[in-house]
Amino acid sequence: MGVIAQSIVAYAQPLIKRNSSMEQTQHAMMLAQICWNLSVMPEEKREARLTEIQKTLEFSDTDFNEFRKDVIDPMIQRHKEMFPNMRTGRSEEFIPSASYAKELPPKIGRNSPCRCNSGKKFKQCCGKPGSY
Repeated sequence: MGVIAQSIVAYAQPLIKRNSSMEQTQHAMMLAQICWNLSVMPEEKREARLTEIQKTLEFSDTDFNEFRKDVIDPMIQRHKEMFPNMRTGRSEEFIPSASYAKELPPKIGRNSPCRCNSGKKFKQCCGKPGSY
């Protein structure tokens, strides 16, 4: 599993119950994806999207407010805590600066040690075709 997939699974953990069925796990991952998308959405657009979600789920105002308080808002806060440097908004609004380029890790060669600290060469670990 790649680093992005591991991050998403870690993010979704509060929604995944122990001994849950595959269907329950898929439902939890779908809900985590919705919360992730809400987290990276500009706040001024988030409320409109939440209204659409409430209509789609056919929740009453009371039920949806409780669902939002118990699930959505904590997951948005979890996203902020787990990924504090992730930018929100449209990608075209982000123009990398010269200092950003300096922050990028150096390129990794196929024979370099893998960044995941497995002790293997990159080409035999995360650089292996199909591992990402």
